[in-house]
Amino acid sequence: MRLCALGAVAAMAALAGCKRQSAGQQQGKPSDPLVVTLQPTRLADVQRTVDVVGTLYGDEEATISAKVAGRITQIYKDVGDRVALNEPLAQVDKTDYELTRNQAAMAVAETLSKLALTEMPEKDFDPAKVPTVWRAKLQVDNAKAKLERAKQVFGEKNGAMSEQEYADMQTAHDVARSTYDVELLAARSALGFL
Repeated sequence: MRLCALGAVAAMAALAGCKRQSAGQQQGKPSDPLVVTLQPTRLADVQRTVDVVGTLYGDEEATISAKVAGRITQIYKDVGDRVALNEPLAQVDKTDYELTRNQAAMAVAETLSKLALTEMPEKDFDPAKVPTVWRAKLQVDNAKAKLERAKQVFGEKNGAMSEQEYADMQTAHDVARSTYDVELLAARSALGFL
């Protein structure tokens, strides 16, 4: 104990000698002596807890929700309960879920019927084989053949076809081509190939 007290006195004396000089003091002049008071050391308990008032929040938060919307018919766990992996927390009314599932199935059936298909095709299915797309492709081929014949008639026999008739053939071909592109895009989108 006394050794600690002597060490403290020596440290204070060393610090007192390292005091900064003020602007009024010149270097080399001794400064006024520093008065040091020694106190005896004593052992005492240190308080390690502090009483406070506040609110505690968890370190992490988890948002829990159902995969499907619906009314809750039964609740198995409450806030603060421990839950094991895959343990149910609540029961959603199956009526709403089944209605939603049936609506989705009818929407798929409607989309397939618009594409003139009876069932979902395989992943390697070519959307160009969908009947509506195939019909649009045939219309493009027909309009192209008509345009080729119109080019020959318009170029060879002057006056056999007016410029307006030839322009109409070109427009019909462009419209048929655009319709084909739209039908193909719609089929790819409906089948999930995009």
